[in-house]
Amino acid sequence: MSTTEGPGAPPPVDPAGPSPEEGDRDSAARVALEPYLKILRRTIRSLRAFFAAHVIVVRTEADRELQRVVFGLAMLASAGMFFLASALLAAATAVALVQRLTGLPVLESMALSLGSTLLVALVLLGIAWLRLKKPLMPQSRELLKKTLEGLSRG
Repeated sequence: MSTTEGPGAPPPVDPAGPSPEEGDRDSAARVALEPYLKILRRTIRSLRAFFAAHVIVVRTEADRELQRVVFGLAMLASAGMFFLASALLAAATAVALVQRLTGLPVLESMALSLGSTLLVALVLLGIAWLRLKKPLMPQSRELLKKTLEGLSRG
């Protein structure tokens, strides 16, 4: 045969070929599949490289987002401490104001301020209890339960 074949083309197979007893059919089938296997290997390598690039981007972004969230939480904690200090100063101011307006001694003014603060705290605690008493994510839990039951049945 005088045809030129490309570098990736399989070698020609003799139609008369060797007898099946010699096991050459298996090697001919391997030769015929070799170009497809090369394409499959290249595709897998390309997909690996593609996903590796995505993993690098995701890791970088996750690190950046984690730093942002940690910094934000630290700022929230700092703000919470300053709000607590402000609340303590407001309570001291309330005690002084009660004492001046009513003429009560310091201890009675502190007790009155403490009682009102405790009442507000108990109301807030009750509201929080009512809001948190319900189960979390009931629709998702029900869907997960149905899915697991369906999988366990077969």
